Amino acid sequence: MALQQTTVSNYIEQTLETNVGQQNPGTQMALYFQCMAPNITSAYNILGDKTLLKVVQTALGLPVSMSQVNIDIQAKMITGQLKIADLQNPVKLQKFIERFTATYDGNRSQSLILGGAVY
Repeated sequence: MALQQTTVSNYIEQTLETNVGQQNPGTQMALYFQCMAPNITSAYNILGDKTLLKVVQTALGLPVSMSQVNIDIQAKMITGQLKIADLQNPVKLQKFIERFTATYDGNRSQSLILGGAVY
């Protein structure tokens, strides 16, 4: 019974994430990050997942071009600005996600105003 409930909960969460993502990709990324955060134990977990990396880069103001440098340097760039352990704290995680969504929405609005492409 517990396995069935977990499956149903996972399905509902995935459906919500997909439906919300059709309206606002930033919200979809935030929901995904929130779901994955308990499993993040190092910067390498973030670097190995495109969506997690996009959230962290956006929230911390890290350049996309950082992906061109050595992976260990990238990890230090992340851990220099983010305590990975904070992602296990619900209050700190929520603040981080709010930081991401505010920055993402701000960047998106600015791109729309300037006529640029939004990703």
